[in-house]
Amino acid sequence: MTDARQAILNAVRQALGRSASVEPAPRDYAAQPPPRPSWREHGPERFTRKLERVAGSCERLVELAAVPAAVLRYLEGLGDDRRLLVAPDPLLQGLEWPAALQRSTHPQDARRYPAAVITAALGIAETGTVVLPSGPHRPPSMQLPPDHLIVVLRTEDVVDYVEDVWQRIAAGTLPRTVTFMTGPSRTADIEQTLHVGAHGPRRLHVLLVG
Repeated sequence: MTDARQAILNAVRQALGRSASVEPAPRDYAAQPPPRPSWREHGPERFTRKLERVAGSCERLVELAAVPAAVLRYLEGLGDDRRLLVAPDPLLQGLEWPAALQRSTHPQDARRYPAAVITAALGIAETGTVVLPSGPHRPPSMQLPPDHLIVVLRTEDVVDYVEDVWQRIAAGTLPRTVTFMTGPSRTADIEQTLHVGAHGPRRLHVLLVG
């Protein structure tokens, strides 16, 4: 606080019959972090519950090899369109995909393919959020244009809090962008009317593996 401002405030306090203020001691926020919510659920269970509360959906899988069949079931539930954009991630490219799916791995096809499957780096149990850092295996152009986004997330990559995300990301090479996605894209900015898919996928489906 500047000396002039302090003098003015002290004069006001004296006029009100109060003693001059004392500068508060600086607080070490790093040593005293703010309180955080706690819960009894296991991290993946809480993640699933919070995701479904924000209109997302989730399916638990035992192993990664079950992902292609789960993706096909999900797309069949949406209709007859089986065009699928598969992110160029070795985890996904090494799977045996059903011949019934018309697949592409080219990011430029993002606006022509209604569905895409990518991997998440992390999930946040506190909010049901998937964390999508950009990179060669996770192009940003595959995250937002498709109407239906299918995200593969391993249970060991579910962290409790948002703060935990930055610790994990900072431990490696920092990406150019990090997308936090909590449920499908929604906005009510236009005449207070809810619009789904305004700036992202209309549906978010997570395959939680492990």
